[in-house]
Amino acid sequence: MQQKTILGAIIVVVLIAGGFVVWKLQVDIRGTATATAVTNSGWKLYQDSSSGLSFEYPQSFAVTKQDRTGSYSIYVTDPQTRALYLSVMVVNDPSQPGVSKMFTGPYPKKIPPTGNSSTITIKQRTFNGLKGIEYYGYQSEGHSYSDAFMYKNNHLWEVSFDPVLEGRITYYPQPGIPLPDKDTYEKILASIKISP
Repeated sequence: MQQKTILGAIIVVVLIAGGFVVWKLQVDIRGTATATAVTNSGWKLYQDSSSGLSFEYPQSFAVTKQDRTGSYSIYVTDPQTRALYLSVMVVNDPSQPGVSKMFTGPYPKKIPPTGNSSTITIKQRTFNGLKGIEYYGYQSEGHSYSDAFMYKNNHLWEVSFDPVLEGRITYYPQPGIPLPDKDTYEKILASIKISP
């Protein structure tokens, strides 16, 4: 029963990640947000006072916020190359039962393959000082490989990682979907701060 609940929570997350993949294929920069300041490094600083999220990004990049019922996502893209550098999803109510079970050990957890999905691995991970979980594996619903860090406080946070740059899968060139620059990708990830 517990495995089914965890699998259900993963499927919900996968559906959201599937939307992320579709978005990645059709980068839409409508609703671009503006930064509040320029940092000492010459990058812009994005701050979301309602959730406590902040990060830095190059001045030429675009930040897009997409609102949904009960959640929203923030994307950072390079408009010139259309490469996606950051995707953060914020869920306003982290008390969903399936999600809570994902945050309950023991770790690592292995969710057996279903349909066309691979085994999903869930393990503890610390990211920029935040203790949370990481899950990764091939998701048939989104026809993609997912790799994300999840953190829970008064919100549920999902920071999507690029599985190629994280070394989880091999890069397979696809027309119109460029691989982000690794140094810029890592610098943006390293700048992410979430207020507890």
